[in-house]
Amino acid sequence: MYELQRRSLNTFDHRYVFICNMPPFSVDWSSIGCVCFDVDSTVCVDEGIDELARFLSCESEVQAVTSKAMNGELDFTQSLIRRLEIMRPSRSDIQRFLSFKQPSLTPGTKDVVQRLQNSGLHVCLVSGGFYPLVEPVAKLLNVPLENVYCNQLLFRDDGAYLGFDDTAPTCRSDGKATVVDSLIRRFQTGVIIVGDGMTDAKACPPATFFIGFGGNADRPPVRAATPYFCTTMQELLELFRSVGLVL
Repeated sequence: MYELQRRSLNTFDHRYVFICNMPPFSVDWSSIGCVCFDVDSTVCVDEGIDELARFLSCESEVQAVTSKAMNGELDFTQSLIRRLEIMRPSRSDIQRFLSFKQPSLTPGTKDVVQRLQNSGLHVCLVSGGFYPLVEPVAKLLNVPLENVYCNQLLFRDDGAYLGFDDTAPTCRSDGKATVVDSLIRRFQTGVIIVGDGMTDAKACPPATFFIGFGGNADRPPVRAATPYFCTTMQELLELFRSVGLVL
């Protein structure tokens, strides 16, 4: 188990990044050319699937499954199947939800993404959520849609729920690792993944670094899985500054 140390960050003496026996200056960050962000409970304050479940009046059942999946207690594919079978969202349900609920970004996310992009880094969204819910987030953050990796819902001709595309890597517990591996080859750079769940932690390796994010959901297994854990986007920005990824 890592021994957590608290380090004050420059002029932000009231904010901290949690670092475990591995100062950011002791490892090589110069190969990094791409930063992947999880969406639910990371760049957004909530879980999109849980919000959809609330809209469909089955929130508590779905949240219980989500929590088990994010803590690594339940296979992610099985969690998707269970949650969707509870909700069975139709195409019209999705459309009504999107007109009702706008994305709620974690404070500071737009600034972090913009600074990374201005510094020449690729920013990607890698989510176990579904494209209709993730696309509006990408547009708010100015992340190119070709840099969005997530799951697709399937509907019958009449719009009724049919299932999801089980060929997408992001529907599997180890799927984010598959996406990261493809990004390493696509961009020919090292990749960082930032997220709140164990599916994010499992993407390192092949990711060069996994940075845990606990600003919206602080999960002990995720803290234990990484030397780098931030609880605000300001902390994350200061970490990126301290290692020279952004100015």
